[in-house]
Amino acid sequence: FSSFPDIGPQLASNITGWFRWHKDEWAKLCNAVGLKISEPARISKQPLAGLTIVPTGTLENFTRTEIQEKIELLGGRAGSSVSKKTDYVLAGDNPGSKLTKAKELGVKIITEKEFLKMIE
Repeated sequence: FSSFPDIGPQLASNITGWFRWHKDEWAKLCNAVGLKISEPARISKQPLAGLTIVPTGTLENFTRTEIQEKIELLGGRAGSSVSKKTDYVLAGDNPGSKLTKAKELGVKIITEKEFLKMIE
């Protein structure tokens, strides 16, 4: 959505979140009118499959929406808060409380450079 004119990262994130939240209702509606929903095409290489990554701070190469989409496209889950189930915290500039929480829980903290190496 963020590639559309006049739609910024926050609005794109809100729209995407709304559709995710209501996906079951959309599926029922589409089924009721005879539309078949197929799974989105997946790229063959999913280096983040099964991983939960929580981005925090300002990243150099990605907006918040872009990094969330990238994580999900590569098979991972983009988390919004840090927990024991978080695999990595992706820390950019001025990371804030998520970084502190990751340290408290012993969650691995990676830089944007390390993230980019993971997805090569």
